[in-house]
Amino acid sequence: MTTIELLDRNDFVRTMNDALRIDPAHTAVLTIDMHRGHLDPDIATMRVPPDEAADLVQNTAVLLRAARAAGMRVMHSVTVRRAVEAASPNSFQRTVAATGQTVAPGLVMNPPRHNLEGSPQCELMPGLALDPDDLVLANKKQFSSFCATDLANLIRVLGVDTLVMTGVGTNTCVLSTALDAFNLGLRVIVVADCTTSLNGVDLHLFALENMRRTIGWVLTVEDFVTRCKAEPAEHGR
Repeated sequence: MTTIELLDRNDFVRTMNDALRIDPAHTAVLTIDMHRGHLDPDIATMRVPPDEAADLVQNTAVLLRAARAAGMRVMHSVTVRRAVEAASPNSFQRTVAATGQTVAPGLVMNPPRHNLEGSPQCELMPGLALDPDDLVLANKKQFSSFCATDLANLIRVLGVDTLVMTGVGTNTCVLSTALDAFNLGLRVIVVADCTTSLNGVDLHLFALENMRRTIGWVLTVEDFVTRCKAEPAEHGR
């Protein structure tokens, strides 16, 4: 096996983080698939480990409170599938199932029943400290929250130029949405301890490293909250 040397880009990342300024009036937070289908251990159909899910919800709730207090809008993208769509997986998913493999080693997976329209799996986790002003987008089973929702239009209407992302999974839906946001000219921020991967910690770390070195900023929730307090919105939400 070829040994690959990992580049040390810490100086680059520190310099970029020092240069980052967030204007809350033009910033929105997007949670991605923070629903019971991933995070509720009692009913999840593609389950994040319970301890990890609890930390994810708790950290994200802290982030959302700080974001709202600073005047940022909050949006939630939730996977919702029709029964006919669930019964027609793509070729890769069919091959995984036919060969008895799994893309999420060691985790409980039931893709055919995952987030069927009208099911409790599609509900956002109540521990997220939801707000009546939050906006919810139903994502018809696409990795990117831009592909099958009106997210791009909402961003235009709200005058958003910075998108802060949390959720599941770091290397799939979060990464795909971050790439689309970058391609649309938005400033991309991902909060590391408010994300997780169903495909292993290695791919979680890969996705974070990829994003912070190529398309945007990766912050901790502590750093994000500190920035929210330091740069409150001038005009509110």
